[in-house]
Amino acid sequence: FMKLIILLIALVGCTQAPTTEAPKPIESKPALAAGWPKEYNEIIAIEVHKTELLSMNAKRMNFCPKWDALATTQKAKEIAHLFHGVAVFESALKPNSRMTETTMGIDPITKRQVASEGLLQLSYQDGQNYSGCKGIDWSKDKDLAVDDLKRTIFQPEVQFSCALYITNRIMTKRDEPMLGVGKIGAGRYWLVLREDKKWPQIKSKMKEYGSECFL
Repeated sequence: FMKLIILLIALVGCTQAPTTEAPKPIESKPALAAGWPKEYNEIIAIEVHKTELLSMNAKRMNFCPKWDALATTQKAKEIAHLFHGVAVFESALKPNSRMTETTMGIDPITKRQVASEGLLQLSYQDGQNYSGCKGIDWSKDKDLAVDDLKRTIFQPEVQFSCALYITNRIMTKRDEPMLGVGKIGAGRYWLVLREDKKWPQIKSKMKEYGSECFL
């Protein structure tokens, strides 16, 4: 009988699961990080189809000499390459980049000095000045730190949809090319896109990203 008890104890011991080390907790990461993930191109490709930009001719879309030879999907990619280059020089690809403007007065939304914010350096007043700039919500952001990544104005979807709306409005209201010297086309909003400013460097960045505009 004792031998049977000893045998049963041994069998129970054999069926116990081996102990394993508890998994290490995954380190939390910020909601947004500096850089340009592929999701940004995908967002732009969706948002640009809500505009008239893809149907404009190469004379207007002069940032891309091969524009008319490209398929619609390729044109959407080139718009993404363009804004990728713009973001490099506007924000260094930092989603919560912020610069207080010294010559633009008081933002009517925040009642503070106008600040350019996010990847493409938008302002809270853009939500008022451009009806298509949805999602910039000062009521949600006013109690957050100025560099808090949760602020609505820092969200890439908000930045891209608003920037494309602004670009489309400029291009549909004026018979101008996208690029030029001084306040022409998209250079009316983004100084870096003026041919006498950062456009040559942005063009180099587009080539780096695999642009088909200059092949």
